[in-house]
Amino acid sequence: EESKMELAQVVRALGKLAPLKLAEKWDNVGLLLEPTITATSTPLAFIFLTNDLTELVLEEVLELKQKKYQGQPALIVSYHPPLWEGFKRMLCNDPKQRIAIRCIENGLAIYSPHTALDSVEDGVNDWLASGVGKGQVEVIKPKWEKSATQTIKVVNFVPEGEPAAKLRQALGEAGAGRIGNYSHCTFSIPGTGTFLGNEHSNPSLGEKGKLETVKEERVEVMASRSQLGKVIQAISEAHPYEEPAWEVYEMSDVPTKTGAGRVTRLEEEVPLSEIIKRVKAHLNLAHIRLAVGQGRSLESPVSKVAVCAGSGSSVLKGATADVYLTGEMSHHDVIAAVHAGVSVILCEHSNTERGYLRSVFQNKLDSALQSKVP
Repeated sequence: EESKMELAQVVRALGKLAPLKLAEKWDNVGLLLEPTITATSTPLAFIFLTNDLTELVLEEVLELKQKKYQGQPALIVSYHPPLWEGFKRMLCNDPKQRIAIRCIENGLAIYSPHTALDSVEDGVNDWLASGVGKGQVEVIKPKWEKSATQTIKVVNFVPEGEPAAKLRQALGEAGAGRIGNYSHCTFSIPGTGTFLGNEHSNPSLGEKGKLETVKEERVEVMASRSQLGKVIQAISEAHPYEEPAWEVYEMSDVPTKTGAGRVTRLEEEVPLSEIIKRVKAHLNLAHIRLAVGQGRSLESPVSKVAVCAGSGSSVLKGATADVYLTGEMSHHDVIAAVHAGVSVILCEHSNTERGYLRSVFQNKLDSALQSKVP
């Protein structure tokens, strides 16, 4: 099957599946290597998905490239970034540098999503959490950002009754007040407004040169910053006053459904032994490592499980749960959890990630690319 997509198009699709802004600051994600031939309009022959780009994996890619795709350029999506530290020189006596050199020579681009894919909703951590059972899932360390449609709050003051109703309608038609599946969302508080027009004024209510008191409504509406111009114009056109009074407030960031780690509050309590059984089945493992929390046993009830793919010590530490599930933790962090009465299940680092790539991400990527790249 002939590919119909260039590297830049695939990179954009990958960025939508796992936005790079979600990655941890210490991580090295995104397009890591771009050989000259892949930077042109030459379509990619295929995409190779792997958990780690080792030299053995690279040999497999090169064999596939030569036998099936006649040496055409391709992309390796490596979940873990194979290029981590900066290089001052590129020499073949270092395995990491050797991989980079061979990829450049053979027209192989490298992309890594790593912690962006962990963090994103329906990513690696949500998949890992799904293996412990049904329940309410929360992010342990959520990413905070402004809502796309609620970055500012616009407040204005208008005479009560019909003028206020007219203004609310105009704000809604300008695109303000949209929250999820709802539009024209506003909030009003009654109050009293005063004003004194000078000799150049032309008040719609009262007389110039006289202090007026009017029953008004404080009308609040959420909007995006990009809508502010239209919102202000709507106020000017719909408001009865010659000089409408309005205010704009910047909204703070809010927690999202993305971020590091997950905690599942199970719909029904189950014994620790059942959690172990579920984890083994989900990850297709015959064995796991287990440290039973102090005062607990295999029959102790479990209602909350905290998970983090890969190495989860820094994320899970302090999380309130009966069980910690991750790939690896330091000896001392395991001991600390056990002393706190938390049982720890360790499945080895890549075992907590590989299944997601095979059973979920591969299909997501194929769908995003509309099966245009093998």
